[in-house]
Amino acid sequence: MALGISTPRSGSIADFDRTTSIWGPITLGLGLLITMTAAVYVAFGTGLGITAGEFWTAAGAVALLLGVGAIIEPIMYYPILGKSAMYQAFMIGNIGNKLLPASIVAQNKLGAKAGTKRAEFVSGAAIIGAVIVHLITLIVIVGLLGTWLLSLIPAEFIETVQAFILPAVFGAMIPQLLAFLIKPKSKAPADEEAEAYADAGISD
Repeated sequence: MALGISTPRSGSIADFDRTTSIWGPITLGLGLLITMTAAVYVAFGTGLGITAGEFWTAAGAVALLLGVGAIIEPIMYYPILGKSAMYQAFMIGNIGNKLLPASIVAQNKLGAKAGTKRAEFVSGAAIIGAVIVHLITLIVIVGLLGTWLLSLIPAEFIETVQAFILPAVFGAMIPQLLAFLIKPKSKAPADEEAEAYADAGISD
């Protein structure tokens, strides 16, 4: 082996996987505990008058709504993200809209094949980059400039925007949803061929 060139220890990847398997569930568990503690405090510690029955009804409705995704999403995302990036992604959230696209773009740019350790490390780095950009954007544009810009906009204009923004969002989403659910029936190849002949002025 040439001087000055070192190779990684054979057990370094195994050590990384072992550490990930230990700290991944711990951090996710702590995140769940903190989130649930905050929800329970808001429900019962702030005088809102929420009963235990109402709380568990709401919790059950959310569990039913998100339960299918909690099973399907890990299966869908694992081949692309890998184990360590999966822990990152599910701790941060907004996977399908932000973290998964960032990982896919980074893997394609660096030529990392999905399912390999290299792709897993690239996904982890891409997720970190996406989070840093997101935080900087929130702090600078929303936190600092957003507050300043809102102070310059007349209150009447803001009230008008707030009145129309929700219908505008749903108005943009509904056509996309309908286009996804209602797909036009494709023509048979024979019909397409007959139309092509008719357009060309050729008869059978």
